[in-house]
Parts: sequence; structure tokens; C-alpha cells
Amino acid sequence: SAKSATMVISAARAATLKSALDGLVFFPAYDPVFEEADAEGWRRDRAQQVASIIDYIDSNSTRLRERGTTENDGYESLRDHYKAKNNYVDARVDLKLARGVDDRLWTLFASWFTVYGGCRMNVTTMSNPQLIAGVLYLTAKNPNDPVLLDNRRLFLLASYVAKAKEFGEVFSSLDDFVTFVKDPGASVAMLASQSGSMQGSAAGAAMAAGLPGLQGGEQLGMELDKTKLAQIAFAGPRRTYRVEAYGEITR
Repeated sequence: SAKSATMVISAARAATLKSALDGLVFFPAYDPVFEEADAEGWRRDRAQQVASIIDYIDSNSTRLRERGTTENDGYESLRDHYKAKNNYVDARVDLKLARGVDDRLWTLFASWFTVYGGCRMNVTTMSNPQLIAGVLYLTAKNPNDPVLLDNRRLFLLASYVAKAKEFGEVFSSLDDFVTFVKDPGASVAMLASQSGSMQGSAAGAAMAAGLPGLQGGEQLGMELDKTKLAQIAFAGPRRTYRVEAYGEITR
């Protein structure tokens, strides 16, 4: 996910990360954030904001968007001036130093950044509908797919993917993900036929309740380009990191 935005990144990873960030911020609902200046008066569009975040953490000093220019983004002209990190960050809050990352943007997207990751998103663990919608947007086989042109249907499809585990679906491979997105109803129905299993029971309950949000016989699904998907996503087990710290004081 965009959760990998805090790594020192190669050109290939930068491209993957750019796609993830593009998908995260593309929703029209975020237009006001990019139509208005940030807290410091800097005006930027989505592409400039994504480039600013990548430039802050990548290992070179060249601007992503305007090749051949330096990437300090005006940091050196601030009252408390500093330079781009161009290295690993110690905590995700360090990204607030990237140009344009003000309180509004941080409130919307901060929970989807972390210091861990390899830049590709894990479809097995994704649960944020807006991020999933971004993945669908970036990897659709047909860029003019009717679902992409209708924000309600796109977000509804993304919400089904986010709730896939509740329906009994587990994405153990990208093929599973592609199949589910193509026809969630058919995938849930197939699982529901597996009576006697936990997955079958969950899918059966989902079928009995009906997939929420569909209007009178409406079919929902979209064909994905697996090659595009593999460039920004993978399927694998959840990785959890836990740090325990202890301190002692004398009385």
C-alpha cells in the first residue's frame, strides 16, 4: 500500500509507489484539498503532491517531476529551513515535513503510511475501500470500463473487496483477486456451495442477506489486467511487527 512510502526507493520502487499514491488520492471527493493552497500557501495538484512525497524520501536530489532540477521544494527558504530527507525515515510523522503534507492531507491519509513495506500492496490484507478503489482504477483492463466512470459503482465494488473475508473469500493469489473483482456475486455463490466449511457458511450468510448496495438486479464487476496488478500488488501473509520496550527507575 502507500504504507511503503517511507523507504529509500529505487527507480522501479518509485514507479510502484507513485502508482499507489496516485490511486490513493485520485477520488474527486479530494478535489478541494488540491484546488486550495496548503497551510503554507503552496498550491499543488495531485501529481505535484505525489512527486513531493517521493522526492522527500528517495535517495537522490533530483526532482521527480521536473528532471534536471533540485528537489528541495522550497524547504531551504522556510524560516526553519531544512533539506529533503533522501533516506529512510524513523517514523511516519516525518512525512509531515514533505511539502504540501499539511493537517488536512495528514488527517485524510496518514493512517495508510508506515515505515515498513516493499512498495507493493498486499491484496490479502487490504481493507481500505479508497485504496482498493485506487488499485482497481490503476489496473482495469479497460480504462473506459463503465464501473470506472461511475464513482458509486467503483466504490461499491471496492467495498465488496474490502469485505471479502466476511463473505468467506481469502485472496491467496492475485488470480483469486482478479476473479473476485470480475464477478463478486459469482465468487460468493461458488463459496456458498461449499457447505460444511467456515468459508461456505460465511458465503451462504452473505448470499442470504444479499450483497448490499446493488439496485434491482444490477450486476457489478470489472476485469483487471493482471500484468498491471502485479506491478503494484502481491498476495501473501500479513506481516506484523511488535516492539516491546521496558524501563526501570530506582525509587
